[in-house]
Amino acid sequence: MRSFKLLVAGAFVLALLTPAFVVGTVRAQQLDLMEWGCYIEDGEFSFVTTEGCDLALQKEVSVNGGAFFDADTSAEAVSATVGDSVVYRISITDTSTIDGDYYVGGAVQVYDVLPAGVTYGSYLTSDGSTYDQSTGTWQFTLNSGTIYPLTLTINTVANTIDLVENFAFFAGNYCDGWCEYSDDNFDNNADSAWINVSAAPVVLGESTPVVLAATGSGAVESLVAGGLILATLGTLGYNRFARRQS
Repeated sequence: MRSFKLLVAGAFVLALLTPAFVVGTVRAQQLDLMEWGCYIEDGEFSFVTTEGCDLALQKEVSVNGGAFFDADTSAEAVSATVGDSVVYRISITDTSTIDGDYYVGGAVQVYDVLPAGVTYGSYLTSDGSTYDQSTGTWQFTLNSGTIYPLTLTINTVANTIDLVENFAFFAGNYCDGWCEYSDDNFDNNADSAWINVSAAPVVLGESTPVVLAATGSGAVESLVAGGLILATLGTLGYNRFARRQS
């Protein structure tokens, strides 16, 4: 009888523990919203690892269609003038250090709130994902078919004379107290791009040349002009002579 009671108690405890074990196993196979990790295939099973799993974010800037520059600090700011086209580009790359077959999977959010020194125009992403300029949120989902680098290009116009910093960063991995993934390298989770905006140069209008009226170059015109000159000289000479005699 005693052994029977122990058997029943053991079965009861096992029944209580089994759901928790199953839930824990299932949760280890999935990622919550805004949480991403490296999926490794191991025969019939797949699991998410935190060891060596990493994404990197880079921010660059281009002015008036020129080359893109890192411009990480104010000392490296790219020169621009008010009214210039300013294009920001964010690139996301997989920099994981995992051996064997794996892929980065899950939902990711990047924040890039545009500074007051530029006016938003439009955006383009390499994977068709969305960017909400009102909140500065770029959200995308990674899977085994993701092609890196993922890029977000934001077109703006400089509107303020100032040193202007545009800062972008990963939103983080929020998982309501339970996290399967922790970024392996936090040093590449954010980046800045600076521009140094000055006043537009003042362009003076072109002066209008003064064109003298043509006086003619024919024989008749030359004779008339010569006669007028001689008559004028003669008049001046006569007046001077008359004054002497008087």
